[in-house]
Amino acid sequence: MGYDSQYILTIVGSFFFHLAVSEWLAYPLPRKLSPGFLTLPANRQVLLRNSVMSICHAAIIGGRALYMFLFVYGATPLEDLWFQTPFYVHAACFSLAHMAADSLLMTIYVPLRDWKMILHHAIVVWGCNNAIAGPTVQYVGNT
Repeated sequence: MGYDSQYILTIVGSFFFHLAVSEWLAYPLPRKLSPGFLTLPANRQVLLRNSVMSICHAAIIGGRALYMFLFVYGATPLEDLWFQTPFYVHAACFSLAHMAADSLLMTIYVPLRDWKMILHHAIVVWGCNNAIAGPTVQYVGNT
C-alpha cells in the first residue's frame, strides 16, 4: 500500500504540532498552573514539559480511538478491515509523528534519554509503519 501523500502530510503536520506543544505550550502552562515550576532544577522542568506533550498526545489519540471504536463504520472486532480505515491510519500517522518528535527531543535533552523509552519508541515506530505502509497490523497485534 505505501505512504499516500495525505498520510505524509499528516505525519509532517503532527510532527511540528508536537514540537510546538513541547517547546511553546508546555513551558508557560506549568509555570502558570504551579508557581513552584520555576524553582525546579532544569532537568525536572524538561521532564515535566515532555510529560505535557505526552499527555496531550494521549488525550488526542485516546479520544480518536474511543470515537473509532464506537462510531466508525467497519470498526467492529468482527471485521478484518477494522485497521484499514483512513481514520485509523491517520491516528497511526499522528502516533508516528509523536514518536519522531519525542525522539528528536531525546537527542537534544539529556534528561529524556532512557533506554526503555528508546526501545518503546522503536517498537511503536515499527508498529505504526506496519499500520500505515501495509495493512498488517491485525496480524502483528494478534500475535
